[in-house]
Amino acid sequence: QQQQQEQASASAASQRLFPPELNEEWEDILWRMDLIMSPFKLAFKATLPEAADSESKPKVVLLLDNELTGLPFEGIPALQNHCAAVSRATSLHTLRVAMQLPSSAELEQVQQQAVAAAAAAAGGTPEGGSAAAAAAAAAASAGAVATCAPPTFDLTHMTYIVDARCEGSMAEQASGPCSTPLIPWFKSSVLNQPMAKDWSGMLGSPGRVAPDADFSMLLEKANAGGSGAMLFLGMGRFLSYVTPAVVGSLDLRGMALAVLLDRVNNDYAHQKQVYLDNRKSQATRALESPVRTAELLLARGVRTVIVTTAATTASANCTLLQALLENLSAGMPVAEAAWRAVGTSLTPSVCELDHVRQGGIVVMGAPNLIAEGTAGKGGGGGAKGKK
Repeated sequence: QQQQQEQASASAASQRLFPPELNEEWEDILWRMDLIMSPFKLAFKATLPEAADSESKPKVVLLLDNELTGLPFEGIPALQNHCAAVSRATSLHTLRVAMQLPSSAELEQVQQQAVAAAAAAAGGTPEGGSAAAAAAAAAASAGAVATCAPPTFDLTHMTYIVDARCEGSMAEQASGPCSTPLIPWFKSSVLNQPMAKDWSGMLGSPGRVAPDADFSMLLEKANAGGSGAMLFLGMGRFLSYVTPAVVGSLDLRGMALAVLLDRVNNDYAHQKQVYLDNRKSQATRALESPVRTAELLLARGVRTVIVTTAATTASANCTLLQALLENLSAGMPVAEAAWRAVGTSLTPSVCELDHVRQGGIVVMGAPNLIAEGTAGKGGGGGAKGKK
């Protein structure tokens, strides 16, 4: 039996496509992250207790200092093992607005009404400050938050951009086992689904570079109606195709969700990207980083952004997209849908890269966003969570 296990291990090692040093480097990063977070282990243990099932696990929102946003907090074992969802927000104010929670003024008004009602029932005055009035105010405030309807988006009217320059869809470009041809796969596995019958967008064409006007028109289309959604599935970095000037010039408050599954590379796309990067300023290249890209979209009004954070493969992104769409269709809030999609679909047999399976996706903005018409069917869309 031991000999069979050794043979199986040797066979698996010989079939590996990527050098083991990549996973070793990721383990070293997580070890260093663990050292950084060691002063907070007791706090993690107190706020993230052991849960028997995923329904009992907390949903966490991270508020990170600007200097720490590049670190892979989603890969920390304490969060990986004890959370039903992990997302990020740029500030408490933007989180409240994105989640459509009541403002402090609205909560104060609810509390005053509750205090007045409690005091009147007790035969006193609102100024009496009784324990009953205080309890009523706290209960009313909690109730006002808990009963808020989560924001929604229209999953049946997605605007997509798939392999914008056709760099990973031709047979000669997608010849490896992890190089799923993006456009053919998208046509056969996504566009033929019932929920995608009204989807529209751009499929890249060989030899054609789409102008900024085309991308601007697509973003405006995804922005229409107040509950639009956009999907980018492709090579390289999103902002190297849809430039910051295009995104920055648009009011995107009508776009509820942006899904950016990029960070894929091959020889052709890499050479093109190097050529373009050599003609960009350092600030422009920095803006194309995953978190900065998400922050730009959020600043222009997008409610929630799902973004790939590190180099990955076409097959991993396709597998992840399929699982994400299934979870969103089932009614899961977007943060939970993304978190569960990574955990269930990107198994070691599907993706060798630990950094993709453990920290390859970041959700920023409203974690409670759900697809229209699915409330109550999946994991729930309430405002519960921990910050």
